[in-house]
Amino acid sequence: MSTTAEPGNGLRIIGWCAWCQNAADNVRIIQVDEQGSGAGGVRSACRPCIDKHGLTLFAEQPPAATPDPPMRPGYCSWHNQSADHVERIQLSEAGSGGKVHYACVHCIRVWKLTPADEDQ
Repeated sequence: MSTTAEPGNGLRIIGWCAWCQNAADNVRIIQVDEQGSGAGGVRSACRPCIDKHGLTLFAEQPPAATPDPPMRPGYCSWHNQSADHVERIQLSEAGSGGKVHYACVHCIRVWKLTPADEDQ
């Protein structure tokens, strides 16, 4: 049987308060920094800092609105096959051979490709 560490049930949550820069009892998560690749981070605060700065607990914050990018099915020049979502890739005139190239999201990440500006 597991017990969640919530203030008030006899358990102490000891951690680092990012606001007063000190170790504190019963810190609560205020901000979660997520990154696409690599480690993210968490900022916690103690009760006095939560009250002093008017902070909102992460669990009580509304979900961030992240619009889905428009899907553009097409042909990935790197995979040489169709993909659900492709983006036009910025290549030099010499590197592209005068052709327009598209890549899937996977190839953009793996090959560190640069998507072209849509205004071009």
